[in-house]
Amino acid sequence: LKARPYNEVGLLLFEQKKFDKAENFFKKTIELNPKYSHTLINLGNLYHLQGKQEEAVLKYESAIELKRPDSYYAFIGLGNIYVKKKQMQEALNEYKKALALKPGHPLAIYNIGKIFELLNKTSDAVTYYQKAVNIDPDFSLALNNLGVIYIHKARYNEAITLFKRAIEANKEYVEAIGNLGVAYHFMGEIDLAKVYYRKALDFDPDYQTAKKNLNLLINNQ
Repeated sequence: LKARPYNEVGLLLFEQKKFDKAENFFKKTIELNPKYSHTLINLGNLYHLQGKQEEAVLKYESAIELKRPDSYYAFIGLGNIYVKKKQMQEALNEYKKALALKPGHPLAIYNIGKIFELLNKTSDAVTYYQKAVNIDPDFSLALNNLGVIYIHKARYNEAITLFKRAIEANKEYVEAIGNLGVAYHFMGEIDLAKVYYRKALDFDPDYQTAKKNLNLLINNQ
């Protein structure tokens, strides 16, 4: 009759994409302990992933009302919902609230950088991505996004270094693998570009960007 084991089983089922079963375990957790904020956030994440945005917002707000330390993740969740709705300023406000709770946590810093990137404020995006990487040198999302910005600036060698670091941190990070191919592609290193496009497709045969770029190289040759 303890809440925590139900939450942990729910998380495992969530990771396995068994969402209906995960939801049942999360709901049982809340039944046993209505103030279990971790589970409220987990339910919010589950509903967000299923496209049930209004239900997700209610769970995040319930977690925030409890004023526990993990409210940080509820603010992140709310920010993610606003991004999906293309309400960037509202998303930025939620991420800043998260950052105020945990000033040294890289996730909120990364997300703020992502907002600036979406708003085409590239220099601000670079600043925040770099801050996230300084805190967590293996933060693969920030490393990858920095690399993409450097590709656009024709700073290919720096981009390659960042993509390789992202892949070292997460060997199955398909987007970073594909982007490494893009960097070599722009440098004229065609054989290396093909190697990484194919490697990305090995992990995800439906990764359209790598498929398109690989076919382009093959047809050109």
